[in-house]
Amino acid sequence: MIRILFIAESTPGKNRQFSNANNLLFRTVKQAFEERYGRFENDDAFLQFFSDTGFGLEHLCEKTITKESEAKRAEARQRCIPSLAERIKKEQPAGLIILMKSISEEVQEAVVQSEADTVKMIRATPYPAISVKHRLDCIAEINAALEEAATAGIIKKDIVR
Repeated sequence: MIRILFIAESTPGKNRQFSNANNLLFRTVKQAFEERYGRFENDDAFLQFFSDTGFGLEHLCEKTITKESEAKRAEARQRCIPSLAERIKKEQPAGLIILMKSISEEVQEAVVQSEADTVKMIRATPYPAISVKHRLDCIAEINAALEEAATAGIIKKDIVR
C-alpha cells in the first residue's frame, strides 16, 4: 500500500530511471532517506526499503517531455492531468511529495479530478537539478515532508530497518 507518493514531471528517458538507481532524482531521494533513516547497504536495499515502507513514485507525464520547449511542456502537463488523476485514484496515497514546484498546480488538479479523499498532505520541493543549492533544498524539503507525514500519522515516526 502506498502511503506517500512522490511525483516527478516526466520519465527522464534513455533508460535513466529511478527504479534503475541511475539518475539524479534517485540519488537525491536516496540521500534524503539516508539522512532520515541511516545509510543503506546498496541501491537495491534502498529501493526495497522505499517500496516496503509505503513509498512510491509516479510521473505527471508518463512520456519524457524534458527536452520540449516550455510551451510544449506546459501543454503536455495539462494533457497528463487525467492520467495522473487515475493513478492517484488507484493508489489512494495519504500524502504526496511533488518533486518540482512548477508542477504543483497540475498535480493538485489531478488530486481534485481523482476524487481521492485519502490525500491528507501535499508538499512540493524544488527540482534537484540546475544547482547544488536546488539539490540540497530538495533534500531538506523531502525531509521536512517526511517529518510532517510522521507527525500526522501518515508514516511511522521511527521506521526500523
